[in-house]
Amino acid sequence: MSLSTKLIAYPSLSSFLNIWMGPMADGTWQVGTTEKAPGSPVEIMERFLSTSHFAPWFKKANIIHKTACSITPRYPIAEPIAGNIMIIGDAAAPAETWTQGAIACAHQAVHAICQGTMEKYIAWWKESFLFNSPDYYKDLARYPALNVFFKDDELNYLYGLIKDQLVSNILDALLKYTDRLKSEKPAIYEKLKNMQNLTLKDTFKSE
Repeated sequence: MSLSTKLIAYPSLSSFLNIWMGPMADGTWQVGTTEKAPGSPVEIMERFLSTSHFAPWFKKANIIHKTACSITPRYPIAEPIAGNIMIIGDAAAPAETWTQGAIACAHQAVHAICQGTMEKYIAWWKESFLFNSPDYYKDLARYPALNVFFKDDELNYLYGLIKDQLVSNILDALLKYTDRLKSEKPAIYEKLKNMQNLTLKDTFKSE
């Protein structure tokens, strides 16, 4: 197994987001998933580790510790400066800016403060992170939708279409097979077509 993050699409087990696992700096692996209220991600993880198709991977594993968080989708602060207050990095963002982004924000913020060029910082902020683009939220709304819309065997079929490709947008890649889908799997095609109209509210609202 290569040391990179793995995403496992398993709708019958985790019907909202993929289960993920990835290496940590101390040599351990983090394994997790997400569930909408009132569902329980703990129950998903227990089944994944003990009775799923992937359970044999973990038969010699030990749980070292457990962590949890809540996720509230929100929009970024478009102009993160008010008076003498400047909000930078993750604090102004709806998602991680990552380490390199946080360092870049700090660097740009210090220059803006020292030089009195706050408007330049705002322009840089808006141009430098994808989450400041409306397209980001269209993709975010569709991200969990494969698990929500499709069964295990349907996802096996869909991922089989693009298994040898490097894609940046799964929905767009799958829609290139429109003619084949209409012919072989018309019900799956209709689901894919409907996914294009999903909004962030549709995707993340609690049951």
